[in-house]
Amino acid sequence: MTGNSDAAYSTAIEKVDSVERAIELLESKELIPGGQSMSLLIIRDGLLHLARAAAPAATTVECLVAFSRIADAVDMELITSEVANQVCHKTMAAYNILDDGIDKLEQTRIELEGCVNRAKEQVRDLEQYRKNIRGEIEKGVEALAEASRQAQKEIQLSAQPGA
Repeated sequence: MTGNSDAAYSTAIEKVDSVERAIELLESKELIPGGQSMSLLIIRDGLLHLARAAAPAATTVECLVAFSRIADAVDMELITSEVANQVCHKTMAAYNILDDGIDKLEQTRIELEGCVNRAKEQVRDLEQYRKNIRGEIEKGVEALAEASRQAQKEIQLSAQPGA
């Protein structure tokens, strides 16, 4: 069973209908004594036992919920093991599809995270490149200014009489 917490079983039992409905069902099958206070674990074990008796494939809370919903809809005596197993199988197939979807979403999230990281690296690289270019431009402007000053001095020296 997945998720052995009372909260998970409580949620599953609520999906069946109610704790009272689960207790009635178990009492009607004489799986628990009538009129006693039951813990969620005892109720869960009883429901799982009932589901497994009719549907050996009912090994998860999800299958248990699906089976119990059928039990609410029709007389338990009329449900064949084959039908119950088909319901459990289809329920698990649906959960597997959901799990596959979750796996694909997780893979896509990881791939997108990789793209975002590469984009961040490119932005950092571009920022560094921009800083380097700015530094080179500043050096070039300084060199031009120095060359201009030097040329101006030479022009002034050559323009002086007696040079």
